[in-house]
Amino acid sequence: MEIAFHRGLSALVERYDGLILDVWGVLHDGGPAFPAALEVLKRLADRGTPVVLASNAPRRAARVAQTLGDKGIGAELYRRVVTSGDALRAALGAGLSGLAKSYCFLGPEADGDLLDDLEFKRVARPADAAFILGVGFVDVTDEIAVYESLFREGIAHGLPFLCANPDRMVFRQGVAEPCAGLLAERYAELGGEVHHFGKPHPPVYRVCLEHLGIDDPKRVLAVGDGLETDIAGAKRMAFDSLLITDGLLAGKLGADRSALPGRPLPGRLAALCREADAFPSAVMARLVW
Repeated sequence: MEIAFHRGLSALVERYDGLILDVWGVLHDGGPAFPAALEVLKRLADRGTPVVLASNAPRRAARVAQTLGDKGIGAELYRRVVTSGDALRAALGAGLSGLAKSYCFLGPEADGDLLDDLEFKRVARPADAAFILGVGFVDVTDEIAVYESLFREGIAHGLPFLCANPDRMVFRQGVAEPCAGLLAERYAELGGEVHHFGKPHPPVYRVCLEHLGIDDPKRVLAVGDGLETDIAGAKRMAFDSLLITDGLLAGKLGADRSALPGRPLPGRLAALCREADAFPSAVMARLVW
């Protein structure tokens, strides 16, 4: 497998009418916005190239936009934020599988408002719930075994697990942090029913396309650092994709610094792509112009 490695987005941008950018790992890693990524957004805005930010954040887009603004990424630099949290809300609002409106919440209280104003009732016991809303670990230092009894009780009562963030892991300024995707994976291993919302699933990308105003998928470039989410999702939608290697995959890839700064060792990259069955159109160490 030979994947083109690029020094900057400027070599690619003329091929596309719009971009879908991942947020965590591409624009920031939990701290301030990456200066180079911020420069890219400004250049794209100056060119008039529409950008939609697609995040597997288990919260509403307005909250993500506010956080981005606090990091220096103003709303004038992109057309819309689209989140997995809003995708889940949309599915429930449309009557997903006829679920009754009671749920057990699993995640940090900071994200406990995801279903506010949808008339869903939060309950304490799986016996009283219609589903488990999986937003994330209550505490990122928890072992997943902490939630085993809840999972088994939920499965015993036939509750589906609605995963508001398909990501399994992120790196917060270099430190690994588990996400709701790991919880969903364990729930499924125990025999439970799981529904995922967000990338790599098509509904969230259809919303992105609406906001971009682009009909031809080949005129869209999806940028992200996750093979199983960003790159696999682009494949499903027939988008070209740009993999950022200095994010989620950095520890697995290594780099051949003698050849080109940040260039991943090609054998390792090829192996990871085969494992995920996700092959990017192009590769870049980090998002730079």
